[in-house]
Amino acid sequence: MIAPTGFVTGPSAPGNSSSAGDAAETVEHLPMGGPVVTVDVVVFRAVDRRLDVLTIERRRDPFAGRAALPGAYVSAGETLHEASLRCLRTKAGVEVGAKLDPPRQFHAADSVARDPRGHAISILHLTLADPSLAVGGGESPRWQPADDAILDGLAFDHAEVVRRARRVVESLMWTDAQAFARLAGHAPLTTPRLRAIAEAVHGSPLDHANFTRRLIHSRLFEATEAHPGAGAGPTPRQRGRGRPATVWRIA
Repeated sequence: MIAPTGFVTGPSAPGNSSSAGDAAETVEHLPMGGPVVTVDVVVFRAVDRRLDVLTIERRRDPFAGRAALPGAYVSAGETLHEASLRCLRTKAGVEVGAKLDPPRQFHAADSVARDPRGHAISILHLTLADPSLAVGGGESPRWQPADDAILDGLAFDHAEVVRRARRVVESLMWTDAQAFARLAGHAPLTTPRLRAIAEAVHGSPLDHANFTRRLIHSRLFEATEAHPGAGAGPTPRQRGRGRPATVWRIA
Protein backbone atom coordinates (compact mmCIF):
# COMPACT_ATOMS: atom_id res chain seq x y z
CA MET A 1 0.00 0.00 0.00
CA ILE A 2 1.07 3.62 -0.50
CA ALA A 3 2.03 5.19 2.81
CA PRO A 4 0.08 8.42 3.48
CA THR A 5 1.58 11.54 4.98
CA GLY A 6 2.25 11.08 8.69
CA PHE A 7 2.98 7.35 8.58
CA VAL A 8 6.22 6.22 10.13
CA THR A 9 8.23 4.27 7.57
CA GLY A 10 11.54 2.55 7.53
CA PRO A 11 13.38 -0.58 6.46
CA SER A 12 12.20 -4.07 7.27
CA ALA A 13 10.68 -4.58 10.70
CA PRO A 14 13.03 -4.91 13.72
CA GLY A 15 14.45 -8.38 14.04
CA ASN A 16 14.30 -9.07 10.30
CA SER A 17 17.45 -9.06 8.21
CA SER A 18 17.73 -6.57 5.36
CA SER A 19 20.02 -6.28 2.37
CA ALA A 20 21.01 -3.75 -0.28
CA GLY A 21 18.53 -5.41 -2.60
CA ASP A 22 15.70 -4.84 -0.12
CA ALA A 23 15.46 -1.07 -0.25
CA ALA A 24 11.65 -0.84 -0.25
CA GLU A 25 10.28 0.92 2.80
CA THR A 26 7.58 -0.75 4.85
CA VAL A 27 4.95 0.89 7.04
CA GLU A 28 5.82 -0.25 10.57
CA HIS A 29 3.06 1.39 12.58
CA LEU A 30 0.34 3.97 12.29
CA PRO A 31 0.62 7.51 13.70
CA MET A 32 -0.46 8.40 17.20
CA GLY A 33 -3.60 10.45 17.73
CA GLY A 34 -6.16 8.81 15.52
CA PRO A 35 -6.97 6.22 12.85
CA VAL A 36 -6.13 6.51 9.16
CA VAL A 37 -8.48 5.80 6.28
CA THR A 38 -8.03 3.04 3.71
CA VAL A 39 -10.15 1.36 1.04
CA ASP A 40 -10.50 -2.35 0.31
CA VAL A 41 -12.31 -3.57 -2.79
CA VAL A 42 -14.21 -6.84 -3.21
CA VAL A 43 -14.59 -7.90 -6.86
CA PHE A 44 -16.83 -10.89 -7.62
CA ARG A 45 -17.46 -12.87 -10.80
CA ALA A 46 -19.67 -15.92 -11.36
CA VAL A 47 -18.29 -18.87 -13.33
CA ASP A 48 -20.55 -21.88 -13.81
CA ARG A 49 -22.08 -22.23 -10.33
CA ARG A 50 -19.05 -20.86 -8.49
CA LEU A 51 -18.47 -17.37 -7.12
CA ASP A 52 -14.89 -16.10 -7.50
CA VAL A 53 -13.24 -13.24 -5.66
CA LEU A 54 -10.28 -11.21 -6.94
CA THR A 55 -7.22 -11.35 -4.69
CA ILE A 56 -3.66 -10.05 -4.80
CA GLU A 57 -0.48 -11.27 -3.14
CA ARG A 58 0.86 -9.01 -0.40
CA ARG A 59 4.47 -8.06 -1.00
CA ARG A 60 5.16 -6.50 2.39
CA ASP A 61 4.58 -7.20 6.04
CA PRO A 62 2.26 -7.64 7.69
CA PHE A 63 1.12 -10.87 6.00
CA ALA A 64 3.79 -10.81 3.28
CA GLY A 65 3.11 -13.56 0.74
CA ARG A 66 -0.51 -14.00 1.81
CA ALA A 67 -3.52 -13.45 -0.44
CA ALA A 68 -5.57 -10.34 0.32
CA LEU A 69 -8.15 -8.05 -1.19
CA PRO A 70 -6.87 -5.12 -3.25
CA GLY A 71 -6.49 -2.21 -0.84
CA ALA A 72 -4.85 1.20 -0.54
CA TYR A 73 -4.47 4.16 1.78
CA VAL A 74 -6.53 7.20 0.84
CA SER A 75 -4.14 9.94 -0.24
CA ALA A 76 -4.48 13.63 0.57
CA GLY A 77 -6.86 15.32 -1.88
CA GLU A 78 -8.27 11.98 -3.06
CA THR A 79 -11.88 10.84 -2.73
CA LEU A 80 -12.79 7.35 -1.57
CA HIS A 81 -14.05 6.52 -5.06
CA GLU A 82 -10.82 7.73 -6.65
CA ALA A 83 -8.82 5.66 -4.17
CA SER A 84 -10.83 2.54 -5.00
CA LEU A 85 -10.28 3.05 -8.74
CA ARG A 86 -6.56 3.60 -8.21
CA CYS A 87 -6.42 0.49 -6.08
CA LEU A 88 -8.00 -1.67 -8.80
CA ARG A 89 -5.78 -0.17 -11.50
CA THR A 90 -2.44 -0.42 -9.69
CA LYS A 91 -2.97 -3.59 -7.64
CA ALA A 92 -5.04 -5.73 -10.01
CA GLY A 93 -4.54 -4.18 -13.44
CA VAL A 94 -8.26 -3.64 -14.09
CA GLU A 95 -10.30 -0.58 -15.03
CA VAL A 96 -13.99 0.18 -14.70
CA GLY A 97 -15.68 -0.21 -18.09
CA ALA A 98 -17.62 -2.65 -20.22
CA LYS A 99 -16.58 -5.64 -18.09
CA LEU A 100 -16.37 -4.09 -14.62
CA ASP A 101 -18.93 -2.02 -12.72
CA PRO A 102 -17.91 1.05 -10.71
CA PRO A 103 -17.18 0.06 -7.09
CA ARG A 104 -19.79 1.06 -4.52
CA GLN A 105 -19.36 1.50 -0.78
CA PHE A 106 -21.09 -1.10 1.38
CA HIS A 107 -19.54 -0.98 4.86
CA ALA A 108 -16.90 0.60 7.10
CA ALA A 109 -14.57 -1.79 8.94
CA ASP A 110 -13.35 0.01 12.06
CA SER A 111 -12.11 -2.66 14.46
CA VAL A 112 -9.05 -1.37 16.30
CA ALA A 113 -7.41 -4.81 16.00
CA ARG A 114 -7.97 -5.37 12.26
CA ASP A 115 -4.48 -4.09 11.29
CA PRO A 116 -1.50 -5.15 13.46
CA ARG A 117 0.27 -1.87 12.65
CA GLY A 118 -2.40 0.27 14.32
CA HIS A 119 -5.91 1.61 13.98
CA ALA A 120 -7.00 1.86 10.34
CA ILE A 121 -10.58 2.36 9.21
CA SER A 122 -11.31 0.77 5.86
CA ILE A 123 -14.19 1.92 3.67
CA LEU A 124 -15.21 -1.29 1.96
CA HIS A 125 -16.19 -1.26 -1.70
CA LEU A 126 -17.90 -3.86 -3.85
CA THR A 127 -18.05 -4.37 -7.59
CA LEU A 128 -19.16 -7.09 -10.01
CA ALA A 129 -17.24 -8.30 -13.04
CA ASP A 130 -17.99 -9.99 -16.33
CA PRO A 131 -16.85 -13.64 -16.19
CA SER A 132 -14.29 -12.93 -18.92
CA LEU A 133 -12.58 -9.99 -17.15
CA ALA A 134 -8.82 -10.56 -17.36
CA VAL A 135 -6.48 -9.46 -14.58
CA GLY A 136 -2.73 -9.05 -14.63
CA GLY A 137 0.29 -7.04 -13.55
CA GLY A 138 0.00 -5.14 -10.32
CA GLU A 139 0.52 -7.41 -7.33
CA SER A 140 -0.04 -10.90 -8.75
CA PRO A 141 -3.84 -10.64 -8.99
CA ARG A 142 -5.87 -13.80 -9.54
CA TRP A 143 -9.38 -15.14 -9.27
CA GLN A 144 -10.01 -17.57 -6.43
CA PRO A 145 -13.15 -19.40 -5.31
CA ALA A 146 -14.94 -17.49 -2.57
CA ASP A 147 -15.21 -20.56 -0.36
CA ASP A 148 -14.14 -21.08 3.24
CA ALA A 149 -10.93 -22.93 2.34
CA ILE A 150 -9.68 -19.85 0.46
CA LEU A 151 -11.21 -17.13 2.61
CA ASP A 152 -9.79 -18.43 5.88
CA GLY A 153 -6.28 -17.93 4.48
CA LEU A 154 -6.74 -14.27 3.55
CA ALA A 155 -4.81 -11.52 5.33
CA PHE A 156 -6.26 -9.09 7.86
CA ASP A 157 -10.03 -9.44 8.36
CA HIS A 158 -10.62 -9.96 4.65
CA ALA A 159 -12.40 -13.30 5.10
CA GLU A 160 -15.22 -11.59 6.99
CA VAL A 161 -15.17 -8.70 4.49
CA VAL A 162 -15.77 -11.12 1.59
CA ARG A 163 -18.52 -12.96 3.47
CA ARG A 164 -20.26 -9.68 4.24
CA ALA A 165 -19.96 -8.60 0.59
CA ARG A 166 -21.44 -11.89 -0.52
CA ARG A 167 -24.51 -11.29 1.64
CA VAL A 168 -24.86 -7.85 0.08
CA VAL A 169 -24.81 -9.31 -3.43
CA GLU A 170 -27.32 -11.97 -2.45
CA SER A 171 -29.78 -9.23 -1.52
CA LEU A 172 -28.78 -6.94 -4.38
CA MET A 173 -29.66 -9.52 -7.04
CA TRP A 174 -33.35 -9.30 -6.12
CA THR A 175 -33.49 -5.50 -6.19
CA ASP A 176 -31.18 -4.67 -9.12
CA ALA A 177 -31.43 -6.67 -12.33
CA GLN A 178 -28.12 -5.22 -13.50
CA ALA A 179 -26.36 -7.35 -10.88
CA PHE A 180 -27.65 -10.50 -12.58
CA ALA A 181 -26.83 -9.07 -16.00
CA ARG A 182 -23.25 -8.15 -15.09
CA LEU A 183 -22.51 -11.57 -13.62
CA ALA A 184 -24.04 -13.22 -16.70
CA GLY A 185 -21.63 -11.42 -19.01
CA HIS A 186 -22.57 -11.74 -22.67
CA ALA A 187 -24.56 -14.97 -22.23
CA PRO A 188 -28.32 -14.84 -22.86
CA LEU A 189 -30.35 -14.42 -19.67
CA THR A 190 -31.94 -17.84 -19.71
CA THR A 191 -33.58 -19.33 -16.64
CA PRO A 192 -30.76 -21.91 -16.23
CA ARG A 193 -28.13 -19.17 -16.53
CA LEU A 194 -29.83 -16.89 -13.99
CA ARG A 195 -30.29 -19.79 -11.59
CA ALA A 196 -26.61 -20.75 -11.96
CA ILE A 197 -25.64 -17.20 -11.00
CA ALA A 198 -27.98 -17.24 -8.01
CA GLU A 199 -26.55 -20.58 -6.91
CA ALA A 200 -23.01 -19.23 -7.24
CA VAL A 201 -23.83 -16.30 -4.98
CA HIS A 202 -25.98 -18.35 -2.59
CA GLY A 203 -23.36 -21.08 -2.38
CA SER A 204 -25.76 -24.01 -2.73
CA PRO A 205 -28.29 -25.48 -5.20
CA LEU A 206 -31.69 -23.82 -5.58
CA ASP A 207 -34.96 -25.52 -6.44
CA HIS A 208 -35.79 -24.78 -10.08
CA ALA A 209 -39.53 -24.19 -9.55
CA ASN A 210 -39.05 -21.98 -6.49
CA PHE A 211 -36.35 -19.97 -8.25
CA THR A 212 -38.52 -19.42 -11.33
CA ARG A 213 -41.43 -18.25 -9.18
CA ARG A 214 -39.18 -15.79 -7.36
CA LEU A 215 -37.81 -14.58 -10.68
CA ILE A 216 -41.34 -13.88 -11.94
CA HIS A 217 -42.50 -12.23 -8.72
CA SER A 218 -39.42 -10.01 -8.55
CA ARG A 219 -40.68 -8.11 -11.63
CA LEU A 220 -37.03 -7.42 -12.50
CA PHE A 221 -37.27 -9.38 -15.74
CA GLU A 222 -39.84 -10.19 -18.37
CA ALA A 223 -39.93 -13.23 -20.64
CA THR A 224 -39.18 -12.84 -24.33
CA GLU A 225 -39.97 -14.93 -27.39
CA ALA A 226 -36.28 -15.38 -28.13
CA HIS A 227 -34.49 -18.71 -27.93
CA PRO A 228 -31.04 -19.12 -26.41
CA GLY A 229 -28.24 -19.05 -28.95
CA ALA A 230 -24.79 -20.51 -28.97
CA GLY A 231 -22.95 -20.33 -25.70
CA ALA A 232 -26.05 -20.17 -23.54
CA GLY A 233 -25.46 -23.62 -22.07
CA PRO A 234 -27.68 -26.67 -22.32
CA THR A 235 -31.36 -25.90 -22.74
CA PRO A 236 -34.13 -28.02 -21.23
CA ARG A 237 -34.71 -29.56 -24.68
CA GLN A 238 -31.04 -30.52 -24.89
CA ARG A 239 -31.42 -32.18 -21.48
CA GLY A 240 -34.34 -34.23 -22.76
CA ARG A 241 -37.20 -31.95 -21.79
CA GLY A 242 -39.92 -30.63 -24.04
CA ARG A 243 -39.16 -26.96 -24.67
CA PRO A 244 -36.17 -24.58 -24.83
CA ALA A 245 -35.24 -22.38 -21.92
CA THR A 246 -36.98 -19.05 -21.48
CA VAL A 247 -34.85 -16.03 -22.33
CA TRP A 248 -35.45 -13.01 -20.10
CA ARG A 249 -34.79 -9.30 -20.50
CA ILE A 250 -34.57 -6.57 -17.90
CA ALA A 251 -38.02 -5.11 -17.32
